[in-house]
Amino acid sequence: MTTRVRFAPSPTGGLHLGGARTALYNFLYAKKHNGKFLLRIEDTDKKNPPSNGQTIDDNTESIVQDLQWLGIEWDGEHVLQSARHDKHTKVADQLLEAGKAYRCYDSVLRDSKDAARTEARNRGDVFKSPWREKSHKDAPRNADASSVVRLKVPHEGTTTLDDSVKGTITSPNAQIDDFVLLRSDGSPTYMLSVVVDDYDSNITHIVRGDDHLTNTFRQQALYNACLSANIFSTQQAKPAYAHIPMVLDEDGHKLSKRTGSSSIGEFRKQGFLPEALTNFLLRLGWGHKDLEIVSMPQAIELFDLKGLNAAPARVSYARLEHLNAHYLRTLPLDDLQARLQPFLPASADSDARRRFFQGLEGLRQRATTLQNLVALGSFYFEKPTLPLPDATARKVWDEALLNLPPQALTRLDENLAQTNDADWQAHALAQTMRQTAQSLSLGFADLAKPLRAVCTGRMDSPDISEVIAVLGKRQTLERLEQALAQPQP
Repeated sequence: MTTRVRFAPSPTGGLHLGGARTALYNFLYAKKHNGKFLLRIEDTDKKNPPSNGQTIDDNTESIVQDLQWLGIEWDGEHVLQSARHDKHTKVADQLLEAGKAYRCYDSVLRDSKDAARTEARNRGDVFKSPWREKSHKDAPRNADASSVVRLKVPHEGTTTLDDSVKGTITSPNAQIDDFVLLRSDGSPTYMLSVVVDDYDSNITHIVRGDDHLTNTFRQQALYNACLSANIFSTQQAKPAYAHIPMVLDEDGHKLSKRTGSSSIGEFRKQGFLPEALTNFLLRLGWGHKDLEIVSMPQAIELFDLKGLNAAPARVSYARLEHLNAHYLRTLPLDDLQARLQPFLPASADSDARRRFFQGLEGLRQRATTLQNLVALGSFYFEKPTLPLPDATARKVWDEALLNLPPQALTRLDENLAQTNDADWQAHALAQTMRQTAQSLSLGFADLAKPLRAVCTGRMDSPDISEVIAVLGKRQTLERLEQALAQPQP
């Protein structure tokens, strides 16, 4: 039997960390077992617009693009659940004919919500419709009468679920209410559509968040009704389940697709790498010994549902930055340059871009994201303004003017100016700075720190001799001399 799994997001928002992790686990499980990974967009509820201000189509496109960016590729074309409306309603009609479902006239859906069931829940009760045992002959005769179609869930017995993560779980059927299959306008609900689609797609394993656990017992009741009515075949095995724990934010609260800080698109805009993000998602609830850095091929080889943790995973954004920094340092430079292109200032000319890329090796040792990397190298694109905006750099420069011998920085400027263009290399420049400091009975840092301050405008740049080697002689002397020409503090 070929393993077939699916990721079925709702386009009520973009792709967030929890959803992306579910997609990743399904993808890895399919690849591990040489199976198929399917993508289905569950867009059955079109009356309630997405809360993020986007359209369903926009959110669908965003989800598709984010999955592709993460390297989570599905087999075949992605499917819109709404395109299978006729098949879903056909199954509901078949259940009605078989006496496994009934029309309910007392509890028409309001605003796409099962209001009657919600009201019963608020009372601590299970909804019981007065129409459950009535015949269609008893239906209201007025033209305005409308109904929903509910599943006739058995009130007796229990349903047992063998879950790969949570173990064996049993729930009394009496706790499952007669949920809606078709709304009053005839449109199918999620609960109906998901069961029919999973069956028709021959899904063998359903790996999803444990917030769906209650739904699973309802869906089992529907599945059994379809079997009993000969709509589903007993020759096709029921899917196995794995309900993975929720992803919590740093404060221990449930992540939401409406939260910008958990959006894959937002991480993408900030300059996180897909390799780092998938590594991070993988480790949010799964582990293999003490392995921390895991490539996609490694993950496919090692992933197993048995390695999933039963406890919720808590996000650590510091950990994500640490992983991203690792991947930034290890990417081939030409690959890194290509990924940086969208983050470069639009005003940067070819010389500025050349300088930035020339100094990339030193910059990436300190960076956490692509956006951060560009910010760290901003001095390659434009000279720092005077007086220096950065308080730490400004303090270093001001203290150098006050505490160093009057001729110290001027002497450094003169010696750098005498350096031949051919010798304008990091090692030679470091030697010039060192000799200048020794001639003034100063330490190397006494001159290197203020030079760093005025050439970069910050104190967290790469080695200053490497920086000025990349900046070039003209730019370096221009920045130093302009600073020396400013009024002293």
